[in-house]
Amino acid sequence: MENKDGGQWLRKAASEANKKKSDFRKKLILGWLAVIGVFSGVLFYAVQTNNRTVVMILVGVYIAFGLYVTGRINRNK
Repeated sequence: MENKDGGQWLRKAASEANKKKSDFRKKLILGWLAVIGVFSGVLFYAVQTNNRTVVMILVGVYIAFGLYVTGRINRNK
């Protein structure tokens, strides 16, 4: 005899896997936002202290980071 609940079990397992993947993505997004917030704070501090060298380095890294994240987003679509 066939197991009639096999399809439901498989759908439930797939649903749980998607939930875990979704939770990971939420944590990843929150992590990126935290990194951006800290980095922006350091950049603004460097601007206030009039430290041009640090500002130039941070702006370059900020642009590279933005291009990297944009590339990752577009690659998944």
